[in-house]
Amino acid sequence: MTTAAMSRPLFLDMDRTQWMVLLAAWLGWGFDCFDAVLFNFVAPNCIPTLLGLPLGSDAAKSATMFWTGAFTSLLLVGWAIGGVVFGRVADRLGRTRTLLLTMAIYSLGTAACAFAPNLWVLGLFRFIASLGIGGEWAAGASMVAEVVPEKRRIEAGALLYTAAPLGLALATFTDRWVAESSLAADPTTSWRLVFLCGLAPTIVALAVRVFVKEPERWAKIASAGGVAPSIAELFSPRWRARTLGGLGLAIVALLTWWSCNAFIPVLAKGLAAEHAKATGLAASELPALKSAWTLRASNGFNLGGLMGTLLTVPVAKHLGRRPMFGIY
Repeated sequence: MTTAAMSRPLFLDMDRTQWMVLLAAWLGWGFDCFDAVLFNFVAPNCIPTLLGLPLGSDAAKSATMFWTGAFTSLLLVGWAIGGVVFGRVADRLGRTRTLLLTMAIYSLGTAACAFAPNLWVLGLFRFIASLGIGGEWAAGASMVAEVVPEKRRIEAGALLYTAAPLGLALATFTDRWVAESSLAADPTTSWRLVFLCGLAPTIVALAVRVFVKEPERWAKIASAGGVAPSIAELFSPRWRARTLGGLGLAIVALLTWWSCNAFIPVLAKGLAAEHAKATGLAASELPALKSAWTLRASNGFNLGGLMGTLLTVPVAKHLGRRPMFGIY
């Protein structure tokens, strides 16, 4: 395709190159969320198995709640570190290369969880995956911000974030597919198959490397030998208020979102087990019931997230970004 064809404006005043960058970041963010939440779906089987506790016992339920919270906290810490570290890497290596690298890290880290012999090794692999998850967001968001027209940043940001609920939906259906397949006959091992599905983003990462080029803005700075701003500059008197304000919003949003999302599969499966016990449901039917309840609860959360994301565009356009944040 000619350069003129690639630069011809399409929908939302963006050309093919800009849409390709947005698609690459969208896929990276979607699979980012996909890999991040796979653990939440398998925690009720994974944690008791690695601790040697009988599935469904009171001790197993208590341990699952505690370790789900602990590993979610670990994920957020790794996410923050990965965002800072790979933000600097993206300034040096480029946005596209960093996107590829971080997607490889979080997909391999998630898949490695399938081979964890105990909780400590599982935590290590989850932390490695979280570094890539945080780094991918830094690289992908930078790519989109540098490529899309300034007047379309709200729309581009909303479209980018629609990948999150869709990535969560994919994780939900992956868990159900494994649960309902013949491969899931033994719940003490089926969770390992779910983690192996975390390798899926590697295929997308290869496609990103082939079809997406570095943003021109970064390429010009790199070719000119420009020096990337330091992190300390964000906290200089000129930018300190904006940095702290944005950081505060991000912390509140992430903690709230993960506090809700992390426990949805655990609670849904626990409620399904209680319902099965109260109604005298056969033990052979319990896995299907847990899967159905988890699907229903997760899809409700994902659908609300998708609608809320799309509604940010008209709200931000008519009321402004600050009122939008306040409302949300």
